Amino acid sequence: MPIRNKDYKAVIEVGNKNMDVILVPDEGDIIYPGESRVMDVFIHSRSLEVIRDLLSVGSHFKLREGGRIIGNGVVLEKDF
Repeated sequence: MPIRNKDYKAVIEVGNKNMDVILVPDEGDIIYPGESRVMDVFIHSRSLEVIRDLLSVGSHFKLREGGRIIGNGVVLEKDF
């Protein structure tokens, strides 16, 4: 199923850690399966140290919705 809204809630999985995130595409409002996109990811976390340790530029992660993997990603830059 395509992602149809700008503020799409998902879970990011890095190693053995899961964090709630909101995905915000850079262009367009619909992302179709199989498309590659650059987007901002807003992470909800109580500990900035955990995020700094897990997500460095070049880190790979999985995006999940419930129990299913809906995408894979690579950190291109950090702003925190």
